[in-house]
Amino acid sequence: MKRVKYTVSLKGLGTPHGAITFSALRNVLDALHEGSERALRLAIEGESVRTGPIPAWLAKSADFVLTGIKKGSTQLVFEAPTIGEVAPRQIQQQDLWYTVPDEDDTALSILAKSIADVQERNFSS
Repeated sequence: MKRVKYTVSLKGLGTPHGAITFSALRNVLDALHEGSERALRLAIEGESVRTGPIPAWLAKSADFVLTGIKKGSTQLVFEAPTIGEVAPRQIQQQDLWYTVPDEDDTALSILAKSIADVQERNFSS
Protein backbone atom coordinates (compact mmCIF):
# COMPACT_ATOMS: atom_id res chain seq x y z
CA MET A 1 0.00 0.00 0.00
CA LYS A 2 1.28 3.44 -0.90
CA ARG A 3 1.82 5.60 2.19
CA VAL A 4 3.14 9.08 2.94
CA LYS A 5 5.46 9.63 5.90
CA TYR A 6 4.75 12.45 8.38
CA THR A 7 6.62 13.82 11.37
CA VAL A 8 4.61 15.83 13.88
CA SER A 9 6.60 17.87 16.40
CA LEU A 10 4.81 18.60 19.66
CA LYS A 11 5.74 21.61 21.78
CA GLY A 12 4.48 23.19 24.98
CA LEU A 13 3.44 19.92 26.58
CA GLY A 14 4.30 20.81 30.17
CA THR A 15 6.51 17.73 30.47
CA PRO A 16 10.30 17.43 30.24
CA HIS A 17 11.73 18.05 26.76
CA GLY A 18 11.15 14.98 24.58
CA ALA A 19 8.51 13.44 26.85
CA ILE A 20 4.73 13.20 26.65
CA THR A 21 2.06 11.94 29.03
CA PHE A 22 -0.25 9.15 27.90
CA SER A 23 -3.27 11.42 28.19
CA ALA A 24 -1.64 14.10 26.03
CA LEU A 25 -0.58 11.49 23.47
CA ARG A 26 -4.11 10.08 23.37
CA ASN A 27 -5.55 13.57 22.87
CA VAL A 28 -3.12 14.35 20.04
CA LEU A 29 -3.81 11.05 18.29
CA ASP A 30 -7.58 11.44 18.74
CA ALA A 31 -7.46 14.96 17.27
CA LEU A 32 -5.38 13.86 14.28
CA HIS A 33 -7.55 10.81 13.65
CA GLU A 34 -10.95 12.45 14.04
CA GLY A 35 -9.92 15.69 12.33
CA SER A 36 -8.44 13.87 9.34
CA GLU A 37 -11.42 11.58 9.01
CA ARG A 38 -13.90 14.47 9.13
CA ALA A 39 -11.89 16.68 6.75
CA LEU A 40 -11.66 13.89 4.18
CA ARG A 41 -15.34 13.02 4.47
CA LEU A 42 -16.21 16.68 3.96
CA ALA A 43 -13.94 16.87 0.89
CA ILE A 44 -15.44 13.76 -0.70
CA GLU A 45 -19.04 13.59 0.52
CA GLY A 46 -19.74 17.24 1.34
CA GLU A 47 -20.46 16.47 5.02
CA SER A 48 -17.98 15.94 7.82
CA VAL A 49 -20.30 13.81 9.98
CA ARG A 50 -23.07 11.38 9.15
CA THR A 51 -25.10 8.99 11.22
CA GLY A 52 -24.54 5.28 10.79
CA PRO A 53 -21.42 3.22 10.35
CA ILE A 54 -18.23 4.74 8.98
CA PRO A 55 -17.54 3.58 5.40
CA ALA A 56 -14.63 1.15 5.10
CA TRP A 57 -12.69 3.48 2.78
CA LEU A 58 -12.92 6.28 5.35
CA ALA A 59 -11.82 4.06 8.23
CA LYS A 60 -8.83 2.87 6.17
CA SER A 61 -7.85 6.42 5.24
CA ALA A 62 -7.41 7.40 8.91
CA ASP A 63 -5.75 4.14 9.97
CA PHE A 64 -2.31 5.68 10.37
CA VAL A 65 0.75 3.60 11.25
CA LEU A 66 2.97 4.94 14.04
CA THR A 67 6.54 4.13 13.04
CA GLY A 68 8.42 5.97 15.76
CA ILE A 69 8.52 8.44 18.60
CA LYS A 70 11.63 10.60 18.65
CA LYS A 71 13.07 12.76 21.34
CA GLY A 72 13.67 16.42 20.64
CA SER A 73 10.46 18.36 20.68
CA THR A 74 8.64 15.04 21.03
CA GLN A 75 8.18 13.91 17.46
CA LEU A 76 5.61 11.40 16.31
CA VAL A 77 6.55 9.67 13.07
CA PHE A 78 3.79 7.87 11.21
CA GLU A 79 2.54 6.97 7.77
CA ALA A 80 -0.85 7.59 6.18
CA PRO A 81 -2.28 5.78 3.15
CA THR A 82 -2.97 7.80 0.03
CA ILE A 83 -6.57 8.40 -0.94
CA GLY A 84 -5.92 6.76 -4.29
CA GLU A 85 -5.11 3.54 -2.43
CA VAL A 86 -8.06 3.46 -0.03
CA ALA A 87 -10.82 5.36 -1.86
CA PRO A 88 -10.17 5.25 -5.62
CA ARG A 89 -13.86 5.05 -6.51
CA GLN A 90 -14.79 8.02 -4.32
CA ILE A 91 -12.28 10.37 -5.95
CA GLN A 92 -13.04 9.27 -9.52
CA GLN A 93 -16.52 10.70 -9.25
CA GLN A 94 -16.53 14.13 -10.82
CA ASP A 95 -18.54 16.91 -9.23
CA LEU A 96 -19.40 20.19 -10.88
CA TRP A 97 -19.37 22.16 -7.62
CA TYR A 98 -16.07 21.24 -6.03
CA THR A 99 -12.78 19.51 -6.75
CA VAL A 100 -12.27 16.06 -5.28
CA PRO A 101 -8.95 15.34 -3.54
CA ASP A 102 -5.95 14.18 -5.53
CA GLU A 103 -5.09 10.48 -5.43
CA ASP A 104 -1.74 11.28 -3.76
CA ASP A 105 -3.41 13.25 -0.96
CA THR A 106 -3.94 11.65 2.43
CA ALA A 107 -6.53 12.30 5.10
CA LEU A 108 -3.81 14.25 6.92
CA SER A 109 -2.96 16.41 3.92
CA ILE A 110 -6.66 17.26 3.54
CA LEU A 111 -6.79 18.20 7.24
CA ALA A 112 -3.66 20.34 6.86
CA LYS A 113 -5.15 22.14 3.85
CA SER A 114 -8.37 22.77 5.77
CA ILE A 115 -6.48 24.23 8.72
CA ALA A 116 -4.40 26.43 6.38
CA ASP A 117 -7.58 27.69 4.68
CA VAL A 118 -9.09 28.62 8.05
CA GLN A 119 -5.90 30.42 9.12
CA GLU A 120 -5.89 32.34 5.84
CA ARG A 121 -9.64 33.01 6.20
CA ASN A 122 -10.27 31.29 2.87
CA PHE A 123 -13.74 30.13 3.90
CA SER A 124 -14.97 29.54 0.34
CA SER A 125 -12.61 26.59 -0.07
